[in-house]
Amino acid sequence: MSTITGPFTAADVERMGSAGARLELIGDEPREKPGVSMRHGEIEIQITVPLGSHVFAHGLGRIYPSDTQFIVLREPDRILIPDVAFVRADRLRPEAERWKIAPYPPDLAVEVVSPNDPFDEVAEKIELYQRAGVPLLWLVLPRRRAVVAYAAGRGPLTLLETEELDGGDVVPGFRLPVAVLFR
Repeated sequence: MSTITGPFTAADVERMGSAGARLELIGDEPREKPGVSMRHGEIEIQITVPLGSHVFAHGLGRIYPSDTQFIVLREPDRILIPDVAFVRADRLRPEAERWKIAPYPPDLAVEVVSPNDPFDEVAEKIELYQRAGVPLLWLVLPRRRAVVAYAAGRGPLTLLETEELDGGDVVPGFRLPVAVLFR
């Protein structure tokens, strides 16, 4: 893929410009994050719109779409591209510094699991988010019509269609019925 010797770093990905725009660093080699299906995109939007509306109405921070790269760990660098992400206002860098890969993990990461996503890659991402200390992760399982919520200091909690997502301390006041995601 490149003439880079040794493990890829976030700086290497940034130097690649648009060629590195859809790359995740999960192991020592970059992996291209493929485009998503219509259904995957629909579920992303079902989360993004209400979450974004709540975040902006309350001045809580910023929402990022599924092409935003986050450096979740350093030495070695690990970059993930969540399907939806949120960063609290108090953690945002000045606007001039936000034209690059986010130099830190998000406060909330949402991953929508597509039918062709290998289980080991999904598990690897969950482990990276947890190692990075991401306070809240929602793993959306469309085939099961459920969401597994991972919150810091708590084991995974599976939420079914009859239950609600809760932003907790990460996105205060945000609640969304799980069923909304699968309309």
